[in-house]
Amino acid sequence: MAGIGTAGELAETVHNGGDPARADELLGALVRLAAVDGGNEEDAALLVAHLLGNGTRKLALQLRDLSADIDDLLAGELWLQIRTFPWRRRRRAYAKSLLPIARACWTGRASIRTTRTSRACWTCWSGRSAPA
Repeated sequence: MAGIGTAGELAETVHNGGDPARADELLGALVRLAAVDGGNEEDAALLVAHLLGNGTRKLALQLRDLSADIDDLLAGELWLQIRTFPWRRRRRAYAKSLLPIARACWTGRASIRTTRTSRACWTCWSGRSAPA
């Protein structure tokens, strides 16, 4: 996070596309802080969710026909994915890892056997309790 003084500077660095490796490094640091088994920092999770807002909005528009509450549902799922992100195993492509999981969850293609798919996600789209 060196060299970043404000949330605005962080957003500019992540979104401008000038240095994708630096953007991913910064997002990764925030994801590690945000994960429950990492830093357990909810403020970091909120910042990650904010930084992924453009992608989440595009996803919500694509899935609008699934629910009138799709914005809230995706925000909740993204929050769960950020807080449970397997940061010890995944070391890059954080945005590309988080958004497709949320999409798979709400289109019914989430993998039941992965720990990345939350039990709440499984319950929501299947209408059944999550497998143990």
